[in-house]
Amino acid sequence: MKNFLKIPGRSGLTLTELVIASILVGIVSLGIFSVDYALRGSRAAASDDSILAMKTWATMEHITKNAKLAVGDITSPGIVASSGSNYLCFRQDTASTPSHYTDDLWRCYSRISNNIHTCTKSALTGASACNSGDDIIGTYALKDSCSANCELFTYNLVQDSVLQKFYLDISLTNRLNPGTPSDPMDNPNYTLQTRIFPEGQSYR
Repeated sequence: MKNFLKIPGRSGLTLTELVIASILVGIVSLGIFSVDYALRGSRAAASDDSILAMKTWATMEHITKNAKLAVGDITSPGIVASSGSNYLCFRQDTASTPSHYTDDLWRCYSRISNNIHTCTKSALTGASACNSGDDIIGTYALKDSCSANCELFTYNLVQDSVLQKFYLDISLTNRLNPGTPSDPMDNPNYTLQTRIFPEGQSYR
């Protein structure tokens, strides 16, 4: 009968040890995947926020640039803001007859289906609303759970000849998905507000 000798230093894992080792490997793997998922989500959210901010700033800059170039006087202001008729227009001087308004152009903006459209109107046509086929420069959001006055692209023109105040307040709220309700995590609001003092406006 042969005797089998036990080799010193050689031993196997028991079933209990194997189960514990498997659990530990699983916990470590889960932790790695959780951290990776969180980092990816954080990067995506930061990227979305940056894109939203850049788009909103670009839209506001487009409007502000034309507003500052508006020309007019107290009897014929170079800015016409009509929320009810859905247009915001700025009269732009032309080089041919800079001292007259008869051939000037109007740069206008209108709100249509979460889009901000821009168009150019002649002096003959005057300030009026843009059409859905005109160029889109950006988007705007709607108020949540709203049935009237829902647009979050608003403007208010202040004209006071006594105090000699003439300025335009604009507020623009945007979302990545402007047509859907806001959500602090997935679809947050981003708002810009500005007050513009047209450099070509005169009270004399």
